[in-house]
Amino acid sequence: MVHTRARGEALFPERADLEWLEQSRKEMGSVVFNCQYQQNPIAPDGSPLKWEWFKTYEERLQRDRYQLVVQSWDTGMSANPNAACSVCTTWGFTDNVWHLLDVFRDRLDYPDLLKKVRRSADEWRADEVIIEKAATGIPLLQDCRREDRARFLAETPYEDKEIRFNRSLAAVEAGKIYLPREAHWLPAFKRELQAFPRGNLKDQVDSFSQFINWLQSHRFFSALGRDHPINVGRREKVMARRERRPRR
Repeated sequence: MVHTRARGEALFPERADLEWLEQSRKEMGSVVFNCQYQQNPIAPDGSPLKWEWFKTYEERLQRDRYQLVVQSWDTGMSANPNAACSVCTTWGFTDNVWHLLDVFRDRLDYPDLLKKVRRSADEWRADEVIIEKAATGIPLLQDCRREDRARFLAETPYEDKEIRFNRSLAAVEAGKIYLPREAHWLPAFKRELQAFPRGNLKDQVDSFSQFINWLQSHRFFSALGRDHPINVGRREKVMARRERRPRR
């Protein structure tokens, strides 16, 4: 038996109608949605990221204008010239969007790395600092938590870099991520993200993906607080979707 349908029609509308599919596409992003529902993965030689998805802001706001400031660390092993760099991306939340405020990238031995993480968290008055729980990140978390356990969060990656990166693009495509119009670190950040997964450098990619995956998790909503308007609206949307979704 051959099943046919017109272009744009849902394959099984009784299980997933067009409205539900479109909402899923927005939440997943077109990259993950095309793989899962269209069986149309990214070409091996093509970048999944479209740079025009990023929005831009003119000037960084004063710290008090940001409801949250979050840092994401991907740590290297040492100051050896051949070692991977330690990278920290710093993000500010305002008006339901995120500004990338700063990118730090350098090779540091562990004592200097520990000092930099603590100093940077204090200078930016970071609400939460995400550190990958691997390699130097493990002792780093232990040392930082001795003084401030609540602020430093462990992130354990369960998927490979490319899957995490593709998953993170939904927030960019949705217009939630803003970059400064000008910054000394911006060209290198752009080159690395656009070259992924073919490029050799992946430290900034990892810090970026780690932050966005935190953003897409329950921990972001927990940081805002249950009564924040975003969380109230989120609960209302979940209930509305449950009511609209076709029963199987």
